[in-house]
Order: sequence, then structure tokens, then C-alpha cells
Amino acid sequence: MSIVGTFREQFGYIVLYERLPDVDSREMVQQMTNNLQKLESNMDDVVKTAEMLGAAHQEARVSHAVEMMSEHLEHLKKRHTTESEEMLEVRELLYRRRGRLHSDSTGISCHVGAPCCLGGLRVDGTSE
Repeated sequence: MSIVGTFREQFGYIVLYERLPDVDSREMVQQMTNNLQKLESNMDDVVKTAEMLGAAHQEARVSHAVEMMSEHLEHLKKRHTTESEEMLEVRELLYRRRGRLHSDSTGISCHVGAPCCLGGLRVDGTSE
């Protein structure tokens, strides 16, 4: 219910208005009613503006959160790339080591075709 409607109900506006003895009092009541209507309109504007401000603040918070998640995702991608490269290097190292150990024990050359990472050591620990 509006402010003006509440005012009319609580104070018996029509009864009050009709009982006023002079025109000046009636004009004053009419002016109060007009002022209350303007106040109600302004309050509605304030409420709408506050809602828009709240929505703008919420949008800013969400935007910041998305930006932070995007930066974190980029960091994770870089980390994944680095760790994948390291894993491939270790895998290559293991393949070379297995190939060298296999060739030392069987007389077959390394299957990778790269120099052995063991530095020419045999399986028994003696050098070539």
C-alpha cells in the first residue's frame, strides 16, 4: 500500500478534509497529500537506483572472480605444459637408460639411437 493510501486510512483523510473549517486548512492538507505523493515517487526512484547499484556491484564482483579464474587457468596451463615437457624428458631418459642397460647385457645397441645417459657403465658397474 502506498504512503498516501496509508495516510488516508490512518487519519481518515476524507473525514478530516471535510471537517476542516477553512480553505487554508484544506489547502494545507492537499499540499501535504501532494508532498507525500512526490515523496513516494522519489522513494521508488531511490529503490530502483539502489537495486541498479547493487546489480552493478554484483556484476563487478563476478567480473573480478572470472578474471581471477582466467588468470589461474592460464597459470595451470603453463604449469601443465612445463610438467608435460619434464615428464617427456624423464621418459626419454628412462628409455635411453633401459636401452643402454639392455645393449650392455645382450650386446645389442641402444634402441633409441642416442648416447647413453649412464656414461658407458655396464650393468655390473664396470666401464666399457
